Amino acid sequence: MAETIFITGSTRGIGKAVAEQAANEGFTVILHGREKTQKSEAFANSLGVEIYYFDISNEDMVNRECQKILKRYPTLKSIINCAGTVTPQSYTNFTFDNWSNHFMINVMGIINVVNAMSDNLDPHGSIVNIASVRGVHGMASDRVPAYSASKAALISVTETMAKHFSPGIRVNAVSPSFTLTDMSKSWDKSTVEKTKNNLLKRAAEPSEISNIAIFLASDASSHITGQNIIADGGYSVRD
Repeated sequence: MAETIFITGSTRGIGKAVAEQAANEGFTVILHGREKTQKSEAFANSLGVEIYYFDISNEDMVNRECQKILKRYPTLKSIINCAGTVTPQSYTNFTFDNWSNHFMINVMGIINVVNAMSDNLDPHGSIVNIASVRGVHGMASDRVPAYSASKAALISVTETMAKHFSPGIRVNAVSPSFTLTDMSKSWDKSTVEKTKNNLLKRAAEPSEISNIAIFLASDASSHITGQNIIADGGYSVRD
């Protein structure tokens, strides 16, 4: 029987690439999105899989919808948390709502999903959290300080989860830098230039990040836990 992977934020961007790769590698994939759209439904149909819609920052909604999922799929091999948000706002223009929204989705949302589903994880399963190079020490950005702080918190939470769920369930994070998702179409000229400011001189393809996520979700990474894999093309160690 195929192993089951639940992927949050899997209707676009990195999450979509993770879902496509997981399906191609023979996993039973469960998709998630915040809101139902024609594109999300078409994507689920293209993979021949089920999709569930809920706001991960709403704990009651998460618990209710996850129970529906677990009735259908009582044992999960992995949870891959790709859902997240980023809304640029400089530190000077600080607003509580902006910071609260980032932490409620990028940190508490992941905690909500894990808490709701972890009892149904395979005893040797795994959790993978998509963080960001902006959450790595020394890499915070004044353009997105709330996002940077929330991803730093997620990396710390990943370490805590790894300790909590050991020795059976492994928990790791992946921290990408600039990645060519659909959001990259809105990048201005200066941002496009920044994508070349790494050792590889280019942004990542979504599949290059999904490769890492699927590796961490699989038994191929059976001795890796509590780690944050930085996938930034050398951005964080450039001159």
